[in-house]
Amino acid sequence: PLYRDPFDNADRIYMYYFDGRSNRTTKTLICLEQGQRNGNTVPCRCYMDIPSFDEHEQCKYFYTGTAVQYEMISYIHLYNQFNPTEHITISILNPFHRTQLIWGIMSAISFNPITPLALKCLLSPVQMPDVMLKKELLTFSKDDVKAIKKLNMLLLNTDAP
Repeated sequence: PLYRDPFDNADRIYMYYFDGRSNRTTKTLICLEQGQRNGNTVPCRCYMDIPSFDEHEQCKYFYTGTAVQYEMISYIHLYNQFNPTEHITISILNPFHRTQLIWGIMSAISFNPITPLALKCLLSPVQMPDVMLKKELLTFSKDDVKAIKKLNMLLLNTDAP
C-alpha cells in the first residue's frame, strides 16, 4: 500500500499527555474502525480524559473523526460531537522501526483558557504501565524549550525515550 500504519492495524490507540492545568497525566482512548478502512483513511472515535481505559465511556470529551496514514506521517483529525467548533489534530511522524512509543503533537483550541494550544502526546497500540508515565517523559525538556525560543517553532524530538 501507499501508506504505513504506525499502530500495526490496532483497533485501539492509547494516548497520554501531561496537563499542567490539573497537574496530572491524562488518558485518552482512540478506537479505530479498521473494518471500515478506505485506503489510507480509518474512521475513529476518541474518548478523551478518561478515569481508566475500562471506563472510557466516562470520558470528559467525545470526538469522532479519521486517522489518515501516509508513508512518513499520520494525522488524526477529531471533531467534538457536542461542540462543532472544536476540532483537534494529532500529527505523528511515523517511526522507522516498530515501537510501542509513538510521539505526536496535538493541536486544538483550549477552553481553559480560550487560546490555541499544542502539546506533546504519547500514543501506543498497547497500554503503558503508570510507572512509565512520568511527568518528565510527557513534558518538554530544557532542550525542547531552548529550540522553541531559538526557532520560534515547536519541533518534537521523536527519538525521545
